[in-house]
Amino acid sequence: MFILVSALQAQETEKKIWLKLFTPHWGNFEYVNGDVKEIHYQAYHVTDNEGEVVKGKPFTLAEAENVEMRKPWSLFFDKKGNIVSMALKTGEDTTWIGVVHSENDRIENIYWLRDDTLRINQKMVYDVKGKVIREWISYPESKVNSADTFCIDKNGNVIKVSYFDQDGKLVYTAEYTRNPDGSTKEMKGTDAEGKIKHYYTDYKYNDHGLFESYDMKLLNYEKPNFPVEITIYEYDNRGNWVKSIVRDWMMIERKIVYYE
Repeated sequence: MFILVSALQAQETEKKIWLKLFTPHWGNFEYVNGDVKEIHYQAYHVTDNEGEVVKGKPFTLAEAENVEMRKPWSLFFDKKGNIVSMALKTGEDTTWIGVVHSENDRIENIYWLRDDTLRINQKMVYDVKGKVIREWISYPESKVNSADTFCIDKNGNVIKVSYFDQDGKLVYTAEYTRNPDGSTKEMKGTDAEGKIKHYYTDYKYNDHGLFESYDMKLLNYEKPNFPVEITIYEYDNRGNWVKSIVRDWMMIERKIVYYE
């Protein structure tokens, strides 16, 4: 019996997919259960109607404000749980397709196509000290337009990311303090002059290990004048969340397609 239980537990572990660097969850990782084939994200405005959450219009890319989880992403996986492609809808009739090239269990390139034409390559350069440089190369010029630098801890979690413009000048830096399980404990974002622009601390999680709330010390250099709401979730029959709701503000719907 012990051997059977252990085998089943190992099988369940193998079916977990780690959503980490180069997915919308890179700042605060998540796992999904089961033989996942596709994940599709869409954020919506919401209103409150006598305690009932009412879904409104979808978030635009401008309203997403560079927060990955608010963008209309699609992720596609092979049967082993490796991400093989992704898509980002940037307009009503415009979708970018990212073809993922991986080697040695890590993403080396993401080739971005629009209208079946290669437009951008995100090239990843890894070093032995846990640093990953992501170069943005535009085509047909084959020109490096900008670069981002990620510092990774020994468990693969991002602890620092720096964004640079096309002239190599630092634009913004985000630093993460992690709990022992890798979840985010604190995030501090600084601008090019080193001034703190965003500062979130005291992250809290629910019994599924999902983010619930944080203490927002600074947002765009100022202390917010609105209360922090708790994020609540709805789940499918495999225990993966399919709705993430913050009342009076936003809902993210996540459609998950599984291999049969």
